[in-house]
Amino acid sequence: MGSAAIVAQDTTTQGSWVGVYGSDGYYVVGDTSSIPSYASYTLGTWGGPFGSTSTDTRALQEASNHSVRTAALLFSSAGSSIDITITGGTKQVSLYMWAGDSENNQSVQVLDMDNGGAVLSSFDVLNYFSAPRWLVFNVSGHVQFKFLPISGSNPCRFNGFFFDPAGTPITAGGSASFVLSDDTTQGDWVGAYGADGYNVVTDDLSANPASYPTYVTVTPSGEAEFTFDPASTDARALQLPSNHASRVNAVWFGDLTLDLVFTGGSHAFSIYFWDGSNGGRAETVTVADGATNLIYDSRSVSGFYATPVYLVWSCSGHITVHLTLTAGANAVLNGLFFDGGGAASVAQPVCFIIT
Repeated sequence: MGSAAIVAQDTTTQGSWVGVYGSDGYYVVGDTSSIPSYASYTLGTWGGPFGSTSTDTRALQEASNHSVRTAALLFSSAGSSIDITITGGTKQVSLYMWAGDSENNQSVQVLDMDNGGAVLSSFDVLNYFSAPRWLVFNVSGHVQFKFLPISGSNPCRFNGFFFDPAGTPITAGGSASFVLSDDTTQGDWVGAYGADGYNVVTDDLSANPASYPTYVTVTPSGEAEFTFDPASTDARALQLPSNHASRVNAVWFGDLTLDLVFTGGSHAFSIYFWDGSNGGRAETVTVADGATNLIYDSRSVSGFYATPVYLVWSCSGHITVHLTLTAGANAVLNGLFFDGGGAASVAQPVCFIIT
């Protein structure tokens, strides 16, 4: 059977592929190709090549002369395909798409041609004139990349595909490593988390605004705020920054994504999860690279009404955090906390054994 597991969606390398992709081989539209012995390919019906040399960094470097770039692409209005067969185990196959002259939107499906064309995955590639995209896969067997139109003039386009050994590092915009899970501190974050900065979710933002450190920019999206109890006495509710003796039971909820850009090295970043309405919630927390979408860590959170939890990562550069609902009404979080110097700056739970 064919397989194709997504490794990254790279939006930073753009056309400067030399030294990043293609160490085993390449197919550059309008230029030369060098296909490794373990691979073969068949192109569907495409128009072109269309395009010529360019000084735009989104245009691919020519394989024959790295100082020259080509904006050449193959195109289709109705859709087309690339079939690739890999022998001898898993290899990395990277597909580059830059629309070249105008905004276009297309969908790229990956099919298992060893299993009757079963769909393995699908990706919408949107506005890829201004935002060119690499799709990077670990591939084995016979797969097909099927291009389908969404909108635009001749919207199905690609510029090249490239071959590397599986596990080849991808240029990243950040880093994130999991540090610890803390289910003992509960709402008593003061003195344990947030020495550098915090955002305790509340509807009273005038008295309790977010206080982020200068080394990070935080851009949330998809969030909505709801306060269950603005004056909670439950120890699981977070202390208010303006009055540590008071607590708030409030959440951000929804299809939540946090975009974080750290400067000045690694810093500890913590999220607090408490299902304050006892809604039977469960969710997955995915931490990924902000440039390539390469997943650094994924954690499942459930049963966090009775047992709330802090999840802590050591982060640098550009990362994203996404919450995916797996049970209950919606995904939630209660607060964000920042501490300098990475993991060592977080007050870690202590266990005493008495004999």
